Amino acid sequence: MAQQIFNIVMKVAKENGVEKILEINLEVGQLTFLNPDQLKFALKVLSEDTIAQDAKIKIEVIQPEIRCNSCKYTGKISYNGPEYHAIYPVVFLKCPKCGSTDVEITRGRECNIKNIKAIRKEVT
Repeated sequence: MAQQIFNIVMKVAKENGVEKILEINLEVGQLTFLNPDQLKFALKVLSEDTIAQDAKIKIEVIQPEIRCNSCKYTGKISYNGPEYHAIYPVVFLKCPKCGSTDVEITRGRECNIKNIKAIRKEVT
């Protein structure tokens, strides 16, 4: 995932004549199971000896939100990580209002590049 994010950042930078990337801002949902610290570390390693070297990497963690098909509740839920069943993580999400598991996830699975702060090359 870090490699894909880095590739997109570098592509956009090249398309826009960027000389130096100063900051990369990401949104990462809790339900992506991406560890923000590991993602930052991987991006720092990938950016070595590039125009993104020493760029600040900021990650906003997005709390899950659901829509309950039973009671029609919509909103945030508390989530403390996956429960493990055999080898695979299984997410059991329940409506905080009625306890139903018949819910749709409306937020918390995203991984977005929110914006990039950079210095563009001067056009002569």
